[in-house]
Amino acid sequence: MILVLIRHAPTVSNLGGVFMGQMDIECEPSVTSELAQTRPEWAIQLHPKTVYSSPLKRATETARALFGQTVPLMIDERLVERGLGTWEGCSRSVLEVRHPEGFLQGSIDPRFNPPGGESSDEVIKRAADFILERWRASAHDGEDKFVVVTHNGLIKAIRYLVQGISLEVAFIAVEPHLQPIELIVKRDSMSRILSHANRT
Repeated sequence: MILVLIRHAPTVSNLGGVFMGQMDIECEPSVTSELAQTRPEWAIQLHPKTVYSSPLKRATETARALFGQTVPLMIDERLVERGLGTWEGCSRSVLEVRHPEGFLQGSIDPRFNPPGGESSDEVIKRAADFILERWRASAHDGEDKFVVVTHNGLIKAIRYLVQGISLEVAFIAVEPHLQPIELIVKRDSMSRILSHANRT
């Protein structure tokens, strides 16, 4: 099974270094307008039957700009960005000074939970549930490539599950906007995925 992961187009908050978490911020309008007018060649060549998307506007707007209005868009709550609690709407540079214990090499430390936010384990479980469902669907209907428009935190979680890398390596990465990331989900990665999906 192949997952094609796409991080949404940038927002004003992304450009300004402000954490959004689950705040429903729209994409920077000029970016999505340009995407809709001049779609990247890789998006044209993908020809997805269905696109799976986070419910947040920055993801759904990106999906529509890349793949048009005719491709079915499946909204999945499990693909929403990590909830950052009281850190949502705050400047990264300010938080790095006030809460240095919350950062690892410039990214939020995966073992640190912002006040009122989700743990990395909760995000990983959501990602594992989604992958497991797609794996079973692939076995049932033969579709083996799934296009997913989501967020930095979810892509990190999926990389951790599929690539078998450490939590720290996965979560210090900063995933690029609008660059397709193709991950092959192999049978030998399913034990890790299953163990996280089955956690309560």
